[in-house]
Order: sequence, then structure tokens, then C-alpha cells
Amino acid sequence: MPLRTGAVLYRNAVDLGDTIFVNSLNDLPKPVAGVITLEEGKSYNQMSDVDFGLLQININNSRYSGSGTNLAMATYTGVDHLFNASGNSTVDNLRIDTPNGSPLEWFETTTISTMRWFDCTVVSCEKAGDFTSGGGNLRINNLSWGNIKTEGFTFNGVFGAFKYTSGGIHLNGGTLFNTSNATFTSTLELLTLTLLTFPVGTVFLEGVGDSNFGPSGTGLVERCSFTGGGTPLVGVDVTDLRWEFLNSHPLENTSISVDMFLSDHTEVTINNSGLFYPVGGVLWVEDIANRFTSAVDGVVTYTGLRPDNILVIVTLTLEKTGGGSDEIAGGVSLNGVTTGNAFTKTITSTDSNTPTSITCTRLVKVVTGDTISAYVANLEGNSNIDVIRGSLDIIGS
Repeated sequence: MPLRTGAVLYRNAVDLGDTIFVNSLNDLPKPVAGVITLEEGKSYNQMSDVDFGLLQININNSRYSGSGTNLAMATYTGVDHLFNASGNSTVDNLRIDTPNGSPLEWFETTTISTMRWFDCTVVSCEKAGDFTSGGGNLRINNLSWGNIKTEGFTFNGVFGAFKYTSGGIHLNGGTLFNTSNATFTSTLELLTLTLLTFPVGTVFLEGVGDSNFGPSGTGLVERCSFTGGGTPLVGVDVTDLRWEFLNSHPLENTSISVDMFLSDHTEVTINNSGLFYPVGGVLWVEDIANRFTSAVDGVVTYTGLRPDNILVIVTLTLEKTGGGSDEIAGGVSLNGVTTGNAFTKTITSTDSNTPTSITCTRLVKVVTGDTISAYVANLEGNSNIDVIRGSLDIIGS
């Protein structure tokens, strides 16, 4: 086959444009001070098992892959990292064995680079990996871990987004994801991970709560499961505002909920017949307020970062002040609005000369800063309304 202009052949390697097929160490660039530095822009495809011994691989803006369905093995017996990666690099389709060290370190100081690591099986390692970033992104997908002996992944610096999807993991020591010294300006997502080994003393995720994120950053743990006596969370809680936990046994799901009630009866002043007035005051007490502020004058404010559909249920026991019978009503207000069809359809009324309970419901989509509160009106006069009992409950989707 004629050589293309500028082609580089490494001993027995086969060079097909930007792809180099590797069958042995002789097919890779010559090591310098124990380090093999791959050529930028090249894709290296390892076709056979290769024992790297103590040699490490520098990979910068290039790709190192295995041979497809029958994954080739890359073995490293040193105590450092097999791959020292930077830039827009990819490692995929390999079996990796680093019994005394770690498969991968990624060090990146820019905000435009993305490290991709997917479809690999790690037979054993002392540590899963080290990531240091000045704003770059990490994508990990479908990694299987046979034995993480002493420590998982350590994150340092500022990251854009980190997403790890799918894989079975045997964690025998340390913390799988240690983000205590990291900030994520976009998202941190851990999806469909299964800890098959998770003994006492190990930790799934360690962080610093909402401080793990920049102003618009969020974290998501979804469909993860843990088998063993390890600790799922340290420094992070399911109630943290910027974290969301869904369907990850045994962790509780992140909930959007409010349960508050009137601790005593309150009188609402009615100035005009037919107009609605808030059931406010300091007598509202909340038992639960998740993703909502505590009640202030009967008003709760949504603090969640994602829009969500909520069901609001208000139950009020009402009586016309001073006795007698007028039609009196209650409703559920979004942001203090008591006009329009959205509010009108929540109105329930009663016309009785004794205290009577009514229930008002509303299904509404809320965004950050929206408020929910109960309102009442005298539809037939100007007499005040006694609210003998009251409760307001919110259930998120």
C-alpha cells in the first residue's frame, strides 16, 4: 500500500490515515522517561492484549480504543495511572487491569475540552481515577469494575458537566465519587449505576451539598442501587436544593411537598363583597416544606430549580363572623392572583349559619419564585370570615 504524504508508521503498526492498529508495544511511539506519548489527532486501535509494565500513556486530543466485541487487555503494573489524558480525548472498548494503580487521570485547564471514557471493563485497580479541571466536561458510559480496592474517583477544580451512565461496580474501599473539592457549573449526573459490592466503610457520593455547584449548576442521581452496608451519601442530602434523587434504592426520592395548618382560628377582614382576601397571619405552622420556603403570612414560595407540576389541596372550616348566613368561599391562588379561569375553577363555597368545611384543589405548574396561598371571600356581604381550621398541602409530581 503506498504511503500517504506525511504518514507515520510505528514499527509494525498499520497506519490507515488517522487510525493506527496496535498489536504490541512496538506499534506505539518510543517511550521517553517511561512515558508513551500518542500523536495528537490519531486514533489508536489496540487489536491484541498488551502488557505495558510500568509504562504510562500520554493521550492528548486523540483516541485509544480496543478491538470491538473481544476486548483487548491493557495491563499496567505501576502505581500511577495507565492513561494520563488531556484535551478532547477518548478511551473506549478496552479491558484494563491496573492492580497497583489507576486506569486514568484527566487534567485539563480549559473550558472547551471533553474527556470521554466508555465501554470498558476494569478488572482491578487501587483507585478508579483522578480528574482535575478548569472548566472541562467528562462523559463516562458503560464501565464495569471488577475490584476497586481502596478509592474511587477524585474530582478537583471547576467542571462544566459530568455524566456517568450505566455500569456494575465492585467497590471494596474508599469513596466512589469524591466531589468535596469540585464545583460543577452545569450538571453532575449519575445514572443507572449498580454497586454490586458496597461494604461497610465505603461511600457512594461525598460532596459539599449545594456548594458543589455554580449559580446554575444541578446534580442528579437516578436509578442507582446499592448492595451492602456502605454509606450512600456524605456531605450531600436528599433535601439539598440543587440535588435531585430519583428511584435510587435505598435513598429517598427528592420530594416537592408542603404540609401546613392553622394552629388556631383566625379572622379575615372583608372590605368588599365578592373580593377575595388572603388567609394570612402568623398562625400558619408547617410540618413539611420541601422545595418551598416556610410559611410567611400563609404564603409558601417555590424554591426548586426545575419547573414542576404540583397539586395543591386547601381545606378550610369557615363561618360568617357574628353568625348568620352568607355565601362564603375559598380558593387557591398562584402568586396572589384571584382573577381569571385558573383561579375561578378552584373556588368552593358554602352558605350555612354554622361552621362548614370546604376543600379547594388546584393543579398548577410552578417555577422558581412562584407563591401559593389560600384566599376567602364573602360573596353576599361585607361581614368578616372566621377561619376556624385550615390546612394547605402540596404534592409534587
